[in-house]
Amino acid sequence: DHLQRDRAAQHQRRLQRQVLDGGAGSDTLTLARYTTARSVLLSGVGSTDGFNGSEPSVTQGFRNIDAVTGGQAADLLTGLNVAATWSLGDANQYTASGKNLAFTSFSTLVGGSANDAFVLNNGTTSGSLELVGNGGANTADVRGSFAVTGDLTLRGIQTITDNSGGTTLTAVTLNIYDATTAIGESGKPLFTRVQNLLIKNGGNVFLTEKDGVNIIGLDAGTGRFQITVQNGNLTIGLLEGDGEGVVEVLQGNVVDGNGNLQNIVASHAVLIARAGVVGTRDEKLDVEVPSGQFIDVTTSKGLAGAFVDASTGSRLRVDGREFLIGPAGVTTPESLATNNTLLVDVSGVDWASLDPTVTLLDCLEPCVRLPADQDEGEELAKVPSPMPKQAAEAPKMLLIRTSFGWKMVPLVPVAETAALRE
Repeated sequence: DHLQRDRAAQHQRRLQRQVLDGGAGSDTLTLARYTTARSVLLSGVGSTDGFNGSEPSVTQGFRNIDAVTGGQAADLLTGLNVAATWSLGDANQYTASGKNLAFTSFSTLVGGSANDAFVLNNGTTSGSLELVGNGGANTADVRGSFAVTGDLTLRGIQTITDNSGGTTLTAVTLNIYDATTAIGESGKPLFTRVQNLLIKNGGNVFLTEKDGVNIIGLDAGTGRFQITVQNGNLTIGLLEGDGEGVVEVLQGNVVDGNGNLQNIVASHAVLIARAGVVGTRDEKLDVEVPSGQFIDVTTSKGLAGAFVDASTGSRLRVDGREFLIGPAGVTTPESLATNNTLLVDVSGVDWASLDPTVTLLDCLEPCVRLPADQDEGEELAKVPSPMPKQAAEAPKMLLIRTSFGWKMVPLVPVAETAALRE
């Protein structure tokens, strides 16, 4: 053991006294035995082939190297300050100035000051991986099923596209910083399979998640965002952008992941749960749009599946039916023109879910429009005609339960309020 360590020490001293010159042919710099983090910096192209560069363990540097292998820790590889392409997947290759460098076992890849293109092909990387643009107009393009067993971080890469044809970018957590131009495109979103997603200082975002995802945060800047989840729940922290914000879940629910804080801030918010619900009675989605702008909600249960705290002055539409939001909560547009009378369209009420101990008082037909399949029920019997004078003079109240809670609604004949409906 002592002899082996001595030989290793002598080898290390020889490396430090001379430049490692690969010369012609295929030459590899191997750092596989190191258990401490290594940092390889490329400085130029080789005079014969490959690249020149440095690494602290080789004080005089290296030249004409065609491949480099990292060590056992979190190692760093930094490219030249020229336009370059990083091709990642089952085989990794760096290309710049007409030369190629194969590499493996690096957890951080940093581009130079010029444009860097990161191409993600079919393949799996063990552990976590960070790709850094570092300068220039940088891009990342998913062209195959690229997987990272840990976290994947993209930093300083302004444009991220997906030309994989629908395969996935897989990681535990996907972190994207400074993608200020776009993530995905309308009609060609970035397809992912991740547990968590964080996007900071971004631009337009078009992303489709194949399984459920927890969005820790999403900042689309001055752009818009459109998030689709194919299977599983979408849990959202804060999603914000100056443009339109759309979240859609095909098989699952939209879930609050931000406590009592905001969930969505956009110019127009759209929340869709085609086979589920949006929020819950105890954990509503907090959505803010400018006054007078729309929040559109669609659920598999209609109004009974929409649990949204809408910002004051916004225009809330649930399955196409509009409400206005004032300081007192949810009202219909017509109610703003009355003093103390609320004109209610109850066609979307889930009557079957009403507490059976509550008595539904008769209504002066046709002041409200009952659902077609329930307007003949005995429990909702209409006032007899002619109506007894005493009953006609008594105030009529209807107690209904909606996703916004219990409401005691005074009812009046249509004839008295017809002008308000025009």
